[in-house]
Amino acid sequence: MKRFISSLRATYKALLGLCLVAFLTACGGGGGGGQPDLPLDSDGDGVPDSLDAFPNDPTETTDSDGDGVGDNSDAFPDDPNESVDTDADGVGDNADNCVDTANEDQTDSDANGEGDACDAMPEAYSAIGFFGEEGANGVSYTGQTARQVLQLELVDTMVALTERPGEAAAIKSELQFFITGDGADATPHNFTTKGGDPVIPGPTYGDISSGKNLDGKIAGGNGEGGGETGRLINGVFFGWSQGVDSDPLPIELVYQWMDELAANASDGVEPLLSISLQQFLHNLLPHSAKKSSA
Repeated sequence: MKRFISSLRATYKALLGLCLVAFLTACGGGGGGGQPDLPLDSDGDGVPDSLDAFPNDPTETTDSDGDGVGDNSDAFPDDPNESVDTDADGVGDNADNCVDTANEDQTDSDANGEGDACDAMPEAYSAIGFFGEEGANGVSYTGQTARQVLQLELVDTMVALTERPGEAAAIKSELQFFITGDGADATPHNFTTKGGDPVIPGPTYGDISSGKNLDGKIAGGNGEGGGETGRLINGVFFGWSQGVDSDPLPIELVYQWMDELAANASDGVEPLLSISLQQFLHNLLPHSAKKSSA
C-alpha cells in the first residue's frame, strides 16, 4: 500500500511539472522568451512607418494633397498647387498677385499681373517740363496749335468720308497723314476764320509750326523708337488687347482703328456709324507734351 501511494505521488508530480512547462511556453514565459515584435516607427511619433507619409519626421504624418508638404506645415493641405501663404490673405503664393501684401480680393485694375494693393493705379500724371530745370515747363503754343489743327482736320476727314469701294489703301493713307505728319509742312490746313478770311499763319501746317505730327506725342511713342516713348504709366499700355501684339503701344491701336475705318469705307456697304479719334488722341497726349514743343 505504501509503495502504491508513493508511486501515485511521483506520477502526480510528473504531470504537474508537464502542465507547468506547457503553461509557461504558451505564455511566452520561461528562459529565452521575449516581447512580441512591434511595427517599425523610425521617428517615434506613434505612427508606424507603413502608415506614415513622413517616416523620418516626427512632426508630420500625413500629406492629403500629395504635394510633398505635410499637412501640419501646408497652408493649403487640400490644394496640390499651393502650400505657402506669405501674407496670410487666404490666397496661395503661387496665385497671389501681391505675395507680400494681403489682398484677398486680388483686384488688379490695370491688368498687369500685380494687384492694386502692391501696385496702385496712379491717380494723376506728373512729369517735368520739356525745357528748363526740373519743375519748369517749356511752352510753345505754335507747336501745340499745329497739332490741334491736325487733330481737327483728321476728325473732319473721317466725318466727310463716303463709301469708296476698293480704295482702302488710299483712305488709310489719307488718315495716317494726320498721324505721321509726312508732308504736312507743305500741305494747306484749309482753316479759315468764321468770316471766311484766311488763318494767319498759313496757309500750310508748316507755317503754323514746322515738323509737327501726332504720333510723336502719343504716349508710348511712334512705334519706331521715337516720340514720347517714356510716357506710359509704369511703362505699360493696358486696357486693350484686340489687334495689338504682345508688347502693345497706343499707336498700334490708332492704326488698327484707321484700318477698320478704311475697310468699312471701301467695302461697298454704307457705314452704320462713324468713328472719331479726336478724344482718344487727346487723352493719349501727356500733359507735359501738351505744353511742350518737340
